[in-house]
Amino acid sequence: MPELPDVPFHPALAAGGTPGNGMSTSGNTSSTGYMMWTETTQTLNGWWERVWEWQDDLVPSSCGSIKGSWILYHMDVTTRKIIGDQSFASGLTLFHDIDYFSNSVSGGWGTSGLLYTASAGYTRVSGIDGVEGECHQTMDATAAYYPGQYDLPNGQDTSATWVSQFNGSINSVASVYCSDWNPNLVII
Repeated sequence: MPELPDVPFHPALAAGGTPGNGMSTSGNTSSTGYMMWTETTQTLNGWWERVWEWQDDLVPSSCGSIKGSWILYHMDVTTRKIIGDQSFASGLTLFHDIDYFSNSVSGGWGTSGLLYTASAGYTRVSGIDGVEGECHQTMDATAAYYPGQYDLPNGQDTSATWVSQFNGSINSVASVYCSDWNPNLVII
């Protein structure tokens, strides 16, 4: 049976005697000493509903005919930037994972749905990058206009069109509401 060492193991001593020496680093810094760092997080949550546009052909005992429909969405955009004296080995980027649900079997917008942040987006860079603060804004807009009757399932409303329309009408526009929003961090 092996014997216990006389002194406990100490990671700093194993790395070269003093904390920070002998440690491998990467990114935009070469030390684990204290310095100014900028950390930014972002989240996005919301829901949507399909809105129908009616023709002007109403007659008694008829509800009219549908001219087209679009998505009206309601999103909450949040970013938070913190600047402080910290000790990190390197910068870091974590993707912002967004998941969504809709009543479309093909993964499109459907007639209603919601999206939520499964994992917040995060960046950490050395130095002072911008101004510290928090932004929380509500974003209401429209997307995905389809002419004529919309029936489920709909071959035009698929997961591929959802992602491109999300990126064009929500993800790319969120930085107008919160300037620290980074659309490049978002994955679906």
